[in-house]
Parts: sequence; C-alpha cells; structure tokens
Amino acid sequence: HIATKQLPVHPDLYVLYVEQEVKASKKSPVDVLLESDQKRVKLVKLRNAVNRDDSDIDLDEYEKIESLWSEYGYDSSESRARRILKGLGFKQNEQDQPVELFSGGWRMRVAIAQALYIEPTLLMLDEPTNHLDLNAVIWLTDYLADYPKSVLVISHNKHFLNEVCTDIVHIHQKKCISYNGNYDCFQQGFNYLIQKQLK
Repeated sequence: HIATKQLPVHPDLYVLYVEQEVKASKKSPVDVLLESDQKRVKLVKLRNAVNRDDSDIDLDEYEKIESLWSEYGYDSSESRARRILKGLGFKQNEQDQPVELFSGGWRMRVAIAQALYIEPTLLMLDEPTNHLDLNAVIWLTDYLADYPKSVLVISHNKHFLNEVCTDIVHIHQKKCISYNGNYDCFQQGFNYLIQKQLK
C-alpha cells in the first residue's frame, strides 16, 4: 500500500520497495546499478555528446554539466556501486558478467544492491537476508545500521532486527502498535503488555 501510494505518502518522498529480482539481461550488475540513477544517465549522454563534438552545448552549459557531475559525486559512483556489490558477495569478475548468467537468488542480490545504490528516501525490504550468505548478511547489517535515510524492513532474522532497527511496528488485529528500540526491546514491551492484560 505504501509503495503503490494507496496510503497517503508525500509526493516528494521517494519510496522504493524491493520485492523482486532484477530481470535477466546482458547488462552487468555494475551497469544495472549505474543506469538506475537517471540523473547520471542523462549527464553521461550530455558529456559523451560534448566529447564527440556533435552537440549544440555552449561553454556555459558544458560548465554547468561538469559542475553537476562534480556536485553529485559521479566520479566515484562506479567505485561505490562496486563496493556495494562486493559487500553482497559479488567477486570482481562477476560484477562485469551479464545478469542473465546469475540465478534468481543472485539477481535478487542485484536488486538489493540497486536499491542501496539509489538511496531512496524510504527503502522497503522484504526478508532481505533470505537471499544472502552469512558474510553478506553481516555486511548488509552493518550497512543498514549506518544508512542515512529511512528503512522499513520485514524480517524473521532476530539478530538482524536487533542490529538494524530503531523502532518496531507490531501489526495485530488491524492495529499498528509502535515500540521504540530493537527487537529485544519490542519483545520486552510486548510481554509487559500481555502480563498487564492478564492481571
């Protein structure tokens, strides 16, 4: 409901729900990540046109393009994309192989990597650790613990929830009850409410 805007969400809020794997294609995982940033794609096209001398861009426009390129930090975007892919278990050579060569589970990792690369205002992940080995789970846990924006996650991995979450929302009998803290804090609060109701 949040992803499809059936619940009222501010139009400026960029919501991304990772629910399915990246489609099989001849693109590499690193290209999938880089091409998901539409601003970067547009600037790359403009820069390439200038370099081929087949554009009508004047000096002022060129300087603006270069200024935006620098402002968005696009010189380091590929290395950032590769760091994310490496953290999720992709070896250097695998990052440049066609996505179609990977299994569904690995294409799901590409989808998670793409979401982390895009850095939406609200990132929604449904059981993200299901597709990861232990090293990738540890990396994702550390990455999300320092994530600069909001993450809404559904998971049965209690350790993951304890390390990543600052708030827990318990949905019960069509009501949402919010608890401050990680999963252990939620468990203590929930048990307290149950005991209180039994008295």
